Amino acid sequence: MLGLILLAILTSACQTTNSTADDQKGAPVNVVAMMEPFAPKVQTFTVSGKKPSTVTGKAGTKIHVQPKNLTLPDGSPISGDIEVKLVECTRKSEILGAGLQTVSDGKLLESGGSYYIDMQSQGQSLTIREGKSVDVEFPQISDKKMELFYGARDAEGQMNWEQTGTPFKEVSLPRVSAVGSPNSDSSMTVVRDTMYGYISGKDTIRSRNQQDIWDYIAAQEGKPASKKNVPMTNEEKRLKRKADAEQTNTDKIAMQNRKNEQSMGDRRTDADAKAAMEKRQRDAATAANERSRNRRANSQSMAAVEANSYGTLKLNRFGWINCDRFWQETNLAPVTVAFEESQKPALVYFVLKGESSILSKSYTGMTGQLESDPLPVGREIVVIAMTSDETGEKYTFAQSSHVVGDTKSLQLNLKPTSKDKIQAVFDAI
Repeated sequence: MLGLILLAILTSACQTTNSTADDQKGAPVNVVAMMEPFAPKVQTFTVSGKKPSTVTGKAGTKIHVQPKNLTLPDGSPISGDIEVKLVECTRKSEILGAGLQTVSDGKLLESGGSYYIDMQSQGQSLTIREGKSVDVEFPQISDKKMELFYGARDAEGQMNWEQTGTPFKEVSLPRVSAVGSPNSDSSMTVVRDTMYGYISGKDTIRSRNQQDIWDYIAAQEGKPASKKNVPMTNEEKRLKRKADAEQTNTDKIAMQNRKNEQSMGDRRTDADAKAAMEKRQRDAATAANERSRNRRANSQSMAAVEANSYGTLKLNRFGWINCDRFWQETNLAPVTVAFEESQKPALVYFVLKGESSILSKSYTGMTGQLESDPLPVGREIVVIAMTSDETGEKYTFAQSSHVVGDTKSLQLNLKPTSKDKIQAVFDAI
């Protein structure tokens, strides 16, 4: 069912039938239909249509739903629940699986994450009211400066990203000295209304009270604080909670052990009782350590999601959204791929190694070769070609590495390949 839902989403403006199985050459490939088995899953959330709410995707995308900013197609307000649909493509394998490329009007982009967002109520697609917006926080998967793009597919299903001119806002304040010393390496950073203090570039304290941060920094630099009790760092608080919990657990174990020793005194020797007590202590300590590791892992995971965001973006429409930047390279050259004379129409991907940059082209089977759009010279790429039959069950596939600028044609001979093996190639890229 999810596959059918995603196919409906991805084919929003693309109704062309997949022609890779057609004997007639010259027809372009339908990207969406071919890639449907590899598409990332649609995440669906149901929220109230009467009050604000927030949903969080598995990769960390946060969508703030404000029903009053949404409307039904006829302009009427929402009366029922809202169904939020989200697709997160934060890895190259997911971008490939969704049948996407990172291109804006022929210019190569580097992606910092691609997403699909849609909202429905009472079986009808919702739109954002004129002059209103939907606040979204996308996970920051690149430290490069990104901006917002909206996606639109052509008749073949090829994606083109439209530049909005909206750069992502900086989420940090400039580094400033806590005590006025030009050599101080202390600073304060703000992330979504929460301030973080830093000593020597390391996160030391988090608080919504600015003075807490300055007091801590002053104490670390040997200066008097404004109040007696200097706040503890997150790490200090964690260690104190851990010590308190372990002490409480030890006291409980000791008390239980004393009771057990008394009741077993007539049935066991002192050696047996001691051995039993030590085993229980070891088991209890092991369990406590495991719980502590689990809590720490969960805490670190949530902290990463909270801290690593491009900031709050205001969307004025639903559909495909991309966090992107243009490549700055000027030394570009196309790559030529050669096929067997009998090769039927195929989808061809050009994937830059080490970068989230993907170009896709449709080989029509007419000329025996395909030339890509210009790519950065000297960069290593993986070239992938694939076809499917009209049932979407049988695939042919080929891949090869190439260095952009090499004038030799790259020969690809497609062979029958299972979907599992194709997915494994995508995951390894």
